[in-house]
Amino acid sequence: MLSRKIVIQLIEKYNKERHCNLSVTPYAQDSTLLEDAKQNGFCEAYILDVMMPGRNGIELGHALRDMGFKGKILYLTASEEHAIDA
Repeated sequence: MLSRKIVIQLIEKYNKERHCNLSVTPYAQDSTLLEDAKQNGFCEAYILDVMMPGRNGIELGHALRDMGFKGKILYLTASEEHAIDA
């Protein structure tokens, strides 16, 4: 997805400019992210697109919370319809 590539590029630019080391792991499917969280533990934060194939980002955020995730979730959307929910 184009938006995923842009977010990764922005984080890489931020890392370079701020001398940080934020890592990014993109997931193409919600089930892969949830399985990784079960197997390896949670990330510090998640950036979720509201409009995703399968489960939408808001539902995925709820699933992470149901699993016990207490960290930050940032929702991205270009949809005015879903902006309030995000």
